[in-house]
Amino acid sequence: MLYFNQFLYFEYLLPLFYMVLPLLYLLVVYVLFYLAYHNEHRLIYAHASLWAFLGLIGLLQLLSSNSIIAMDSGYDDLFEFGMLVESVIFSLFLAYRLQEIQQAHQEQEILLVRQGRYAQMGELINMIAHQW
Repeated sequence: MLYFNQFLYFEYLLPLFYMVLPLLYLLVVYVLFYLAYHNEHRLIYAHASLWAFLGLIGLLQLLSSNSIIAMDSGYDDLFEFGMLVESVIFSLFLAYRLQEIQQAHQEQEILLVRQGRYAQMGELINMIAHQW
């Protein structure tokens, strides 16, 4: 059976992974807050804030599990609870976006029906005017 530490470049790739991981975390948090700032939805702000918090706890847990930093193990429950809350917030945001899309679709359908009626009335007026 092949274990991860028997991988050929394990001793070179793992420190690189630990150097890149905080940068990836910062990039994800920056993008989330950038999107939240430009969309101005409270759910996006809550989602971005929760992801920033969960990402930091997850990063600290990863570093703690590999003995890079010393951290109490009481954060596991907090991390799991945060993931649960994040999934609820994400579900609410998806439901909100789905409702917005459905409303836009209904408005487009109403607009198409009106345009069809106006086109029929125009043809009718054109035929009446043509017979006079």
